Amino acid sequence: MIDQQTYILKLEEFIRKNKLNIVKIEPLTPDASTRRYFRLYFQEKKETNIAMVMGETDKKIVFEEIMEKIINFTELPYLNISRFLRKNGVRVPDIIIENKDVLLIEDFGDTPLDVFVLKNGIQKALPYYENAIEELVKMQLSEPDKKCYAFELNFSKNMLIWEFDHFTEYFMGFHLKEDEIMLKEFSEISEKLSQTKYVFTHRDFHSKNLMCLDNYKVGILDFQDALLGPYVYDLVSLTADAYVDVPVEVEQYLKEKYKKLASSIITEDFEEIYSMCAAQRTLKAAGRFMYIFKVKNNKKFLPYVIPAATKGAKYLRKLGMKSAEKIENKIKELSI
Repeated sequence: MIDQQTYILKLEEFIRKNKLNIVKIEPLTPDASTRRYFRLYFQEKKETNIAMVMGETDKKIVFEEIMEKIINFTELPYLNISRFLRKNGVRVPDIIIENKDVLLIEDFGDTPLDVFVLKNGIQKALPYYENAIEELVKMQLSEPDKKCYAFELNFSKNMLIWEFDHFTEYFMGFHLKEDEIMLKEFSEISEKLSQTKYVFTHRDFHSKNLMCLDNYKVGILDFQDALLGPYVYDLVSLTADAYVDVPVEVEQYLKEKYKKLASSIITEDFEEIYSMCAAQRTLKAAGRFMYIFKVKNNKKFLPYVIPAATKGAKYLRKLGMKSAEKIENKIKELSI
């Protein structure tokens, strides 16, 4: 694991190389990745920028996901996918200076959607959610681009199964193959999702990666892991968010808005794959949060473990799956 000082040294070298007149460097709260972010204040201008400092790739996550096609990246995925999204009018940060270790990007401010909801309530946040759905559909309906890395990778059945196994290992306490019922039901979900319509998928399209901008517009962050995935994947990341308790009526409203805007890609089995994907996505999140705590000794995401697992069990119940009760019993055992 890279220590904070290593990131600082990379940033200081970047500042010297580009002859930036910086009066203040403000470290920002790190996310679950190996990247670190710093807000830079300049001597000659009022607006601030964000420095994204690259760390090492988490090989355990990348290679155990069983990526069935490995891309030989010739540029940073962030740059590659940012270019595709900006070309299609999606609101992502402008890139000001690019370097292999540090990117200087536009600053979208301090208010991610989950923080806005916490301070103001879900109803006042609804215009942001509506715009998020509009941006999501814009991404999904964009013309495929062979030069964009996202179109060279896809969420395979094995990747979906791996994420379920990640959940059972770190949340339930055993590998998926050790439980016959869960293996059967989770394999069924993975098979169904892997056979549904695939589109451009952000992969982390949730409230912490949607920044609240002026005029109830959202700015989209953390898209560098985009690939092709089930068309409902990003939708459920937002509507079944581990970080925000989205009321049922709001969830239904956003689903209907999405179905109207994305009518050309909606399939007849929408409700079934929505519940399947919501279960998969929320359980994956619960497993990931527990992995970060148990392996990386980072408690930051512990408050979201039970909400994520509870939502996963709820969607499994909608599907009539027995795994729901097993997860609910485990939740009762935990005191997080």
